[in-house]
Amino acid sequence: MKLPENSVITQEKLADYVLKPGKSNDKSKFLALGGYFVENWQELGTDLRSLLQLDTEPAQDNEYGQFFEICGNLRNLKVKTIWLLERGTELPRFITLFPFP
Repeated sequence: MKLPENSVITQEKLADYVLKPGKSNDKSKFLALGGYFVENWQELGTDLRSLLQLDTEPAQDNEYGQFFEICGNLRNLKVKTIWLLERGTELPRFITLFPFP
């Protein structure tokens, strides 16, 4: 199964969360290895959107909705991305990503 090409990826999620240095669960250092920074958050969004061409695996289903995982490459980085199709909505949205061995 593939997620829709117009799945939701917000500037806030990229610039204010995954690319923003933090004290815990900091993903910005990992993403910097691929050349992704707050200043070029749009490039990360474009590259995340390219992962939507890959097959997804359904993950947890809970009170929020159905989660999905897509594993792939962003430039030279192997990642697992998490997407959520919230109950009552039509489009999944990007939640987060992790380094993937």
